[in-house]
Amino acid sequence: MTRILPFTVAIAVVVLSGVVHGFRTDRWSTSGELQAACARVQKLPKAVGDWTSSDLELDSHTLQRAGIASYVQRQYRNRRTGETIMMLLVCGRPGPISVHTPDVCYAGTGYELVGSETKAKFGPAEAPEADTFWKLPMARRESVIPKQLTIYYAWNNQGHWKASGEPRVAFASSSFLYKMYVTREVVQGGDDSEDPASLRFIRELLPQLGKTLFPTL
Repeated sequence: MTRILPFTVAIAVVVLSGVVHGFRTDRWSTSGELQAACARVQKLPKAVGDWTSSDLELDSHTLQRAGIASYVQRQYRNRRTGETIMMLLVCGRPGPISVHTPDVCYAGTGYELVGSETKAKFGPAEAPEADTFWKLPMARRESVIPKQLTIYYAWNNQGHWKASGEPRVAFASSSFLYKMYVTREVVQGGDDSEDPASLRFIRELLPQLGKTLFPTL
């Protein structure tokens, strides 16, 4: 019995590790669910209220490194105010999509965090399933003209956008995962609450995202 017990424990550990890895790599889900989710990304309308857009491309190296199976990247411009906003919506397996947060991605291009990361909530205050986004202030100070960005980002696998603190754990069992960045260049040293273009844009965009990405909900 004393010889069998360690062997049994070792087998259990191996099996459990395989199951966890299977969920993270989408081994146990059907490829059809992921393909359908990726196809819905391409159906997102190009106009959002007064915002019109032009498509931008990501290079193949970035797509492969980030595990992105489908995406749309657009620059939106408000035809009334002239404000511009960058939006990136990606889809893929939960493992790679849950990582590569903006603080890591933008650091490689010279940006650094210039304040604390906070959480923004969209929807009625009493709604338990309101959409939440991380708000991230970043700046590139070493450039000739200093640039400051406000980035909102969140994940979605069931209809509501979530600012998760542990996305790899929270979405591990999903067959697909969406992630969205909304990025706006702001006045150096300014505050987003003084010019809430990105907030207005997100509020207008969310209903369209819901209809496009989760049409049966």
